[in-house]
Amino acid sequence: MSWKNDDDSDAESSIASREIDQWVEPAHEYDNMGYLYYATMSYEKTVSAVITQASGETCDIQGTFDSCAVIGGDELRRLILSDKFKVSSPNDGTIPQKVWNQFSVFYNPNFDERPEVVLPRSIPKSYRYLKNDAGGIPVNLGAQEKPVFFLYEWTVTCHFVLDRKQERVRLGFTKKDTVQDLKEKLGLRKDIPVDELVLFFKGVILQQDDANLHEAVGIQNGYEISVIRRPDIATRPIQSIANPSSDHRSKEFDSCQSIADAEYRTITISQLLDVALQIVQRCKIEGWTSTNPDDKGKCLEPQDVTLYDLVEHFIKPTTQKMKCSYAEAISPHSQGITPAYFVSHFWGSSVFHFISVLLGHAHDRGLGYHTPLWICAYCINQHQVSSELGTDPKATPFYAAMRLSKGVVSVLDTECVCYSRVWCTFEIALALRDFVDSPSSQRYLYDAYTLKKGGLVVGLADGVVQSDKDSVRYKSDNDDSKWQNQQSKRQTLFPMAVALTAMKVEIQKATATKLEDKHMILNSISGHSQDQDPPSSHPAYETINGTLRGKFAMSCYRVALETKADVKPFRSTLLTSPLERVVGIFDNCDGFENEAPAFLRSLNAEAVKELILDCSGLKFEESEEFVVGLGRLFRLESFTLRATWLSWLGCAKALWGEIAGLKSLQNLDISLWMCKRITHLDGLPEAITKLRVLTTLQLNFAGCPLSEGIDSLADSLAKLESLKTLKLDFFRSECSSATITRFWENLGALRQLECLGVNMFHSKNFSSLDVVGKSVSKIRMLKSFQINCSDCSVHRCGRLWEDLGTLKCLEELEADLSSNSKYVEGAKDGEDPFQSPSGIEQLGDSIVKLKLLRRLRVNYRSCHLRQDHFQICWRNLGQCKALETLSVDVAYNRSILDMDGLAESILMLPELHSLHLYFTGCPLSVTSVHNFLTRLAAGLRDSKPKLSLSLRFFSCCHPRRPDDPQQYYDEISSMEELTAAVDSGQLEEGLEASRNHYSMSR
Repeated sequence: MSWKNDDDSDAESSIASREIDQWVEPAHEYDNMGYLYYATMSYEKTVSAVITQASGETCDIQGTFDSCAVIGGDELRRLILSDKFKVSSPNDGTIPQKVWNQFSVFYNPNFDERPEVVLPRSIPKSYRYLKNDAGGIPVNLGAQEKPVFFLYEWTVTCHFVLDRKQERVRLGFTKKDTVQDLKEKLGLRKDIPVDELVLFFKGVILQQDDANLHEAVGIQNGYEISVIRRPDIATRPIQSIANPSSDHRSKEFDSCQSIADAEYRTITISQLLDVALQIVQRCKIEGWTSTNPDDKGKCLEPQDVTLYDLVEHFIKPTTQKMKCSYAEAISPHSQGITPAYFVSHFWGSSVFHFISVLLGHAHDRGLGYHTPLWICAYCINQHQVSSELGTDPKATPFYAAMRLSKGVVSVLDTECVCYSRVWCTFEIALALRDFVDSPSSQRYLYDAYTLKKGGLVVGLADGVVQSDKDSVRYKSDNDDSKWQNQQSKRQTLFPMAVALTAMKVEIQKATATKLEDKHMILNSISGHSQDQDPPSSHPAYETINGTLRGKFAMSCYRVALETKADVKPFRSTLLTSPLERVVGIFDNCDGFENEAPAFLRSLNAEAVKELILDCSGLKFEESEEFVVGLGRLFRLESFTLRATWLSWLGCAKALWGEIAGLKSLQNLDISLWMCKRITHLDGLPEAITKLRVLTTLQLNFAGCPLSEGIDSLADSLAKLESLKTLKLDFFRSECSSATITRFWENLGALRQLECLGVNMFHSKNFSSLDVVGKSVSKIRMLKSFQINCSDCSVHRCGRLWEDLGTLKCLEELEADLSSNSKYVEGAKDGEDPFQSPSGIEQLGDSIVKLKLLRRLRVNYRSCHLRQDHFQICWRNLGQCKALETLSVDVAYNRSILDMDGLAESILMLPELHSLHLYFTGCPLSVTSVHNFLTRLAAGLRDSKPKLSLSLRFFSCCHPRRPDDPQQYYDEISSMEELTAAVDSGQLEEGLEASRNHYSMSR
């Protein structure tokens, strides 16, 4: 039996493409289902079938089909609605429940005597049953030919780039499938010979056809791979090489750019891929042989070509005429380019391996194919190496290129020889020890990447990378935590053997091709002059060794716990490592529950200055179980602890006691989010008073039912004269009204504060903002103020706006007053029984006084805001000449009927570059919206072409039927004009925004 292409394959592809476009926000219940593949002989009308689940279980099922196809998502829906087939199931229990559950999304498992396959209720009733042309009567099937159903547990998205056209197709696969299996399915689907398909995953070519998709390559459910057809541009040269008369040895560069400063000579991944193509074209035809003394004269295969071989057989010959570097020969820029990353690597590894690793690194970092890299073999003139390098390592192009770049990436070979080469270890030492900051004032980065068996590129990246961020689907306030968790999971794939090898590095024993290079580097590290032999041991050597060892020990600590490996080598390495920044992400890592005290005791107290620790989701009952030993880190300047969802944690007193001993602490960030047994802050106020040099404090008690202590905390904070930034989160606090009042009164004593943020969301005893304004107005140096009192009992806010208007230094103001309104008993018929918080109309008068205000965000969602109050709020908006960002949310305020004057006020803001307006659920008239958008578009077309704009009008613009019928028809006419303007793009030109940014209900 063979698979057959559907006649409607183009239609399927287009449907699949549309489905993928909606994948982020699934619009239908079917969009997350796997695909159901089935095949049958074309002449069979009614057949029996066998379902084969990915686990290998099988069961019989009956059905009628008139062609073979691939169904799922929209395609399944289209086939269902076509009334082409009927599916039924035996009712004798022969189908295992585990298998039947796979169908429960679109099959009704509660079948009766004559089971029918029932669709979800969202399908129109007339299509509830799958029927054949005979009217839905089950058919007794007895055909000998049985097609096979493959119910795949996982699907992979194939992103095709064919003939400059792009489309996406989803295919199913099992854990046993190989790269070759996937190629065969793709070839049949697109009618392309398998040997012409090239597959990429995370930027790396899948070269081993027998590699398992899941275990070797690392592909999981929902991942995406790229598919291209071997392009003509690549096949034509290969065909010409096949002609023996073609002499490729004579091909040299006839011209080049003269870039005097070697540190500005760079090469891109795109240009490296061209080098790989040259290797394929030239290697065997030109008879390249190995430059390795042990394999002298051995003919090379393209995949075995090392950088030593490439320099000898390709780089030097092609640049011989111009006597230049390869980067100069191919550079389109006469002045060169500043490198983004410096690449450290061993010349003896495969060039293909090297390029594959850089592709994986670029994928993780979110780098483009044209990102400039500095790679010595290509950027140093190989015809005059000695004159370009000189005798001082810190005066070489290597050093200068590293200084210019944002970081170093080590390409580790499979044997980890890289760390036994003196140049490589010296480059890493500079990245970890000497280069603290990059030219962009960001922390200098060091990444280490390698290629696992099967082609999976894995690495230890310095901090969170772009792929970690992309893996987090929805944005939220704790994105940093999610990104770091994703980083930890990604790094668990790093080979333990490579980490253990790196933890034994000794730079004094590293080797070099030239002995004088080793002497030069060791003398530079130890501070000795170049005219003498370097010392055999030196404290500077141990600093470099310990830093590199600690880097790998910390990155693989969790991997060791989860794989139940011996963690003693990791502890001993950390104890002697001079590593200053330690990041330990152990959330939901059961092995850390018993390891936590040993881990903290293994940190070098004389070195660690920054510690980030995440132990969320574990079963700690007392804080001493995971913080004992923290207080001994006397040099610690920054401490971040995420201990969220510790359901059993009832007391944090030991935590506060350990923190009290951190006398050098300048930055403290503690999150006990959703620790529902924490009801008080015993010990915290006393501990805080001992942190005399603290400048930044963030405490997150969201979800903790605190009943007391926040007023004492605020009183203690007044004693911290260095504190500049304070952010507190008391979401769902159960403190009394009196306690909350004292808390705000005590905050007024923090006269030195520059940034203050407080979250009191859903604190039902928080009823007045008067005390907030009175206290905050005393902090005269305040530049940023954020308050969230959403869903509280706030009924007065006028005093807040008046007092904030006196803060002459205020640059950023965010206030969330959503879902605050007061129920009024005895309201007359037709009157709104809810009243909005009094005083909100005074905002307009207050913001005019804030001459330095650059960012304003106000949320009045569901506050029963009156139309006249809304207009008063924004009547003076145009006078805020420094305003750069404006966000206003008045959604679900049913009294707001129009936006008269708002567009004019916005257009008076000369510095505005970001505007967000949300009117969802407001019964705006169509005429009002049309006029607002038209005026805004006309004004922005010339004055603000780069404005970032987001407008929301969902569930708005419904024409109301007034007493005058003509007015109703005018509303309908305006609505049609507005719809036509949006559809035609007339408004889009002026708004410089996509339709998604000004969505509305029609």
